[in-house]
Amino acid sequence: KEAVQGLYGRQLSLSASRLDQFAGCRYAFFLRYGLKLEPWRQASFDAPVFGTFAHYVLECTVRDVMAQGGFHETSQDAVCAIAQKYMDEYTEKFMSDAQQTDERCAYLFRRNRQEVLGIVRNVADELRVSRFAPCDEELAFSKDGALPPVYVETPEGQAVLSGFVDRVDVLDEPGGKYFRVIDYKTGHKDFDYTDLLCGKGLQMLLYLFAIERAKGHHAAAGKTPAGVLYVPGRVDVERVEPGQTDETLTKQRQKNLVRQGLLLRDEQVLQAMEPGDAPKRMCYSVKKDGTISGGMIPKVDCCVEAVRSGANPDLTTRQKHTRECFVV
Repeated sequence: KEAVQGLYGRQLSLSASRLDQFAGCRYAFFLRYGLKLEPWRQASFDAPVFGTFAHYVLECTVRDVMAQGGFHETSQDAVCAIAQKYMDEYTEKFMSDAQQTDERCAYLFRRNRQEVLGIVRNVADELRVSRFAPCDEELAFSKDGALPPVYVETPEGQAVLSGFVDRVDVLDEPGGKYFRVIDYKTGHKDFDYTDLLCGKGLQMLLYLFAIERAKGHHAAAGKTPAGVLYVPGRVDVERVEPGQTDETLTKQRQKNLVRQGLLLRDEQVLQAMEPGDAPKRMCYSVKKDGTISGGMIPKVDCCVEAVRSGANPDLTTRQKHTRECFVV
């Protein structure tokens, strides 16, 4: 027990990514967060850098548009102009002179600007017809954040879970008060319901119910959870077959921009997210008979107990580990 405390501390600090790492491979968790080993990485404008850039532009654009009256009152051209302003701001603040002058990096960044601008348009189109409205961006769960961290008590000890929510939307109507949690997904990993059963992908559900139980500390506190949505944060290049029409390509792109996640099975709430009987962006469908199909809280304390008890993998039996384990 003393050895485990020496590795992880008396109070176990967790995040959603750390929980996913432990659920996916305990050996990788032990190397990364116990021994503090990290893989060597070459500096480049790679996926993590793109993710930071996309999140920055989306966060600032949504906040600015809401301050100007919301997406219902702001034209698409005005929204794009705001996004362009924050792209320029990101370039000045966070990109080095070398990155700005290097031809290859400059080309990649120009392409990424167009990609993020497409995502901004898609998000704006959704919010322009939705009755849900953003009330917070980059909401922090931490000791110094807008909301306190999530504490998990187990017989083996305490753990504290901290992190950020990309966006929180609320709906206030006579029929009910609801909120939903939004995450911009800039990677290629799909949302998998079976991951929840294995203790992975808990991030958004944890934050959803942490907000619900915040008791007046936030605009969404006390409202009914309406769901969690993963919004595509990138627009990949589509493969075009010979003779493929523009209409077919447009449908293919729209399909890849459908949100993933879990939603409350309530027609009033679903209609508030996207009105109509044939949703283009939400992760559900309406059958001919009018029924709704498509898209339980997994427990975190089991992961905490496993880490606290020193349940790292038995290296004598050599469990099957992922490539990411071998950081040395």
